[in-house]
Amino acid sequence: MEGSTTWFANIQGLRNLMGVLSDAHNAGMLIVPHLTWQTRASTPIFLLLLFS
Repeated sequence: MEGSTTWFANIQGLRNLMGVLSDAHNAGMLIVPHLTWQTRASTPIFLLLLFS
């Protein structure tokens, strides 16, 4: 039922999940420029991912 404790707990869980996805997206956007091979950090990042 809308407005119950369980309903509010589900809404809070959804908000937490949206926050985690937003944080993951922002962290991923920091790496994207290095995936185009246009920066000096591209090769070390590639090798780190390849051998880890």
